[in-house]
Amino acid sequence: MIVRISIIATGHEVVAGEVLNSNTQKIAYDLSSQGLEITTHMACRDVLDEILFSLNCLSKHDVIITIGGLGPTCDDITRFAVAKFLQMELVEHEKAKKHLQQYLKHQSLIPIENRKQECLFPVDAHLLDNPNGTAMGAWIAKNKQMIVMLPGPPRECLPMWENFVLPELIKRIPASPPWLRWLVFGIPEAGLISDLDKILKGIPHELGYRCSMPYVEVKVKTDEAHREMLISQLDQFFKDKQLLKNQSASQALKAYLHEKPLSFSISDQLTGGLLEAQIMTPELYSRISFHDKRAMHFCLSGLHDFWHQLPEMKHLGCFMQIKDTLLRYDPVIKSKHLPHYAMEWAAFCILQYLEKT
Repeated sequence: MIVRISIIATGHEVVAGEVLNSNTQKIAYDLSSQGLEITTHMACRDVLDEILFSLNCLSKHDVIITIGGLGPTCDDITRFAVAKFLQMELVEHEKAKKHLQQYLKHQSLIPIENRKQECLFPVDAHLLDNPNGTAMGAWIAKNKQMIVMLPGPPRECLPMWENFVLPELIKRIPASPPWLRWLVFGIPEAGLISDLDKILKGIPHELGYRCSMPYVEVKVKTDEAHREMLISQLDQFFKDKQLLKNQSASQALKAYLHEKPLSFSISDQLTGGLLEAQIMTPELYSRISFHDKRAMHFCLSGLHDFWHQLPEMKHLGCFMQIKDTLLRYDPVIKSKHLPHYAMEWAAFCILQYLEKT
């Protein structure tokens, strides 16, 4: 049985786009990395009816994680919405009161009389320690559903999540099979669909694509009985399609150069300096040169019409020459990001050559 987990981030500033909702991104990533099914993200303003509406929308979900609205001000009302949703009384918890007193005394902050609502939680709540702030978190279980309440500031929310909530969810919830991932360079999604449909026909699976040109990440999930067969078939399918493993070519090349004591030079009339900016570090300057020619030399050129700002954009071939070998790449998509695509292609070709020599 799949356990459905959802997240509600509260706050006018979140809904208005004034702050990046980084808590939700981190929590969702942690859950999916552990094979736990995150199904829904919601965001709402600090308005009681809107928080209640969000909770009611997710009433069939097994775990609801709320983020924000646990502080001392008039717009910190998540606790009141959760109590109303669960039909539970809000009571002052002695543990929260002691934490607040000790934290305020240590930080020389506002007296406790002005912050009493931070001690209020539903009567059956289990409180979560917050060493980085005044607002404790909580989790409440009722009718086979769990509500988790986390504070909004990331420096308070994320340690509480990592140290208490995530380990508890991992213990309580059976993980589903993880996603299998392949990162493919230079092939648009439409160029993969029909072939993948043929390979996956008859195999129970979920399939997803994430396009971030010049890469497409292909994600597949299947049961344990078909997992090894699917990995074998897709590894074979992607073998000649410039496959990468969960990092860009430029990232992989940079890491490889730090591991191997190689020395070579690159003449770059292709990427406008992007390749040098991406891979070079102080540790590599004595071994890798973009200025003088060495025994192993890569010559990059191309994107003629782009660099000459010609509107036709007909001549966009990318070239790399190493000794007597000339490689060519013709970008599928014409955009202002062409130098970036060319940089990743060049990094991929250089890495492939170095690994084979």
